[in-house]
Amino acid sequence: AFKEKYGTEPNAFHALGYDLGKYIADAIGRVGSTDPDAIKDALASTENFAGVTGTFTMGADHNPIKSIVVIGLVDGVQTTSVKVDPQ
Repeated sequence: AFKEKYGTEPNAFHALGYDLGKYIADAIGRVGSTDPDAIKDALASTENFAGVTGTFTMGADHNPIKSIVVIGLVDGVQTTSVKVDPQ
């Protein structure tokens, strides 16, 4: 459906952008308002948010704690991928 609508295959950046939108919508839904301070606090206190790129909890330093995939490219073509889990 994505390719049909946008004329290109979705990539990791599309998935991360999608997750960002859902993360913000989730925070607004949990707060029940559009008050910026309440949303900021809800974003910071997020736990076990399930997105298309994986599940994460927001850390004390405001960085998500989640698994990542490191993709190796050769001449712009993916050649390897390795999943790295948080410690």
